[in-house]
Amino acid sequence: MRQAVGDTCTNAEYHFNGLQIATGYYGYVANLSRMPNGDADRQEVTKGHHTWNYTWSRCGFPDVTNIVADYLGTTSATPHSYADGNNVVDFGSIANLPCGVFVAGVVACTYPQTSDGVYFSDIDQRYSTDYPWSDSGGWDGYDVSNVASHESGHAVGLDHANSSGLLTMYYQTTLGETIRRTLALGDAVGLRCRYGVTEGAC
Repeated sequence: MRQAVGDTCTNAEYHFNGLQIATGYYGYVANLSRMPNGDADRQEVTKGHHTWNYTWSRCGFPDVTNIVADYLGTTSATPHSYADGNNVVDFGSIANLPCGVFVAGVVACTYPQTSDGVYFSDIDQRYSTDYPWSDSGGWDGYDVSNVASHESGHAVGLDHANSSGLLTMYYQTTLGETIRRTLALGDAVGLRCRYGVTEGAC
């Protein structure tokens, strides 16, 4: 576990994005041919998903939320602006996705679909090839698992939290940053509240 710093374990800010996983489970596939480092990048993306699966926290919180995101294998598909039944992760241009159209400088995007306004029906992720990436926390790139932890927070139903750069759901990241590979207080509380867990939270 990384050493807690600043307000990591005292800042309880979180926000919902309006949707949640219907059963607490979703599987995703990865387009390895579009990833700069192939399966090495995919493994770091999976670590980001697992941050929420296991409530990996800098503050020692036990895992009491039954969220599971499973890697199901490779695909040739890419993210779409409509639900296609595949939760796809890839690298590519962000410009043609809504987050790239409306917000400048986006390094990654989680693009959800819903048929009822309550539950996700499709959750795609794209990491921008306009920026350098690292699988080891190198200062010359954006750390894949660090960004994947943030993006996967969107995939479980959390929105940006803007009060502290130590929160995993903080809206910005920097080259070489790795602090968001694990959850801060607000991230863990938000996860629990989203899925009705009252122990140590709501």
